[in-house]
Amino acid sequence: MNQAPTQPLLHRPQTLSWIYMASALVCLAGALVVAPSGHEHTAVLGVEIPGVCTFLQLTGLPCPGCGMTRSWVWLVRGEVATALQYNVAGSSLFLWIQAMGLLGAARLLLKKPGLLRMSSRAFVIGSFLWAGVLMFGFWGLRLAGWYPMPAPF
Repeated sequence: MNQAPTQPLLHRPQTLSWIYMASALVCLAGALVVAPSGHEHTAVLGVEIPGVCTFLQLTGLPCPGCGMTRSWVWLVRGEVATALQYNVAGSSLFLWIQAMGLLGAARLLLKKPGLLRMSSRAFVIGSFLWAGVLMFGFWGLRLAGWYPMPAPF
């Protein structure tokens, strides 16, 4: 009896959709569990977590990711302006992950694994644009004093 070879799990069309949905749910749950506690800290289940950034401690300057967690925490609570003040790149990343989760769900529900398929080249270019423009661009503005973190940071 000859059996057709099975595809490896990561090559199956629906696997990527499940990964998108799981990533979106984990990020959403994490942002909901972490609560804002003033402007400098966040709290998990009532336990305050100080904002500890090694780059900031060593150099006195915020890193490109400073404020990213707080941007997610404020964004899921509907405080878009506050989220953008903390980190524009973080807010856009969170929204991208959620959009990909919805895309994964649509692909599974509609049974269309190729729905809105993106080429690898477009993904790499988009990633570099996100990092170069949003993450490092706004970091440069922050270092220049044009895009400061919310007080009392």
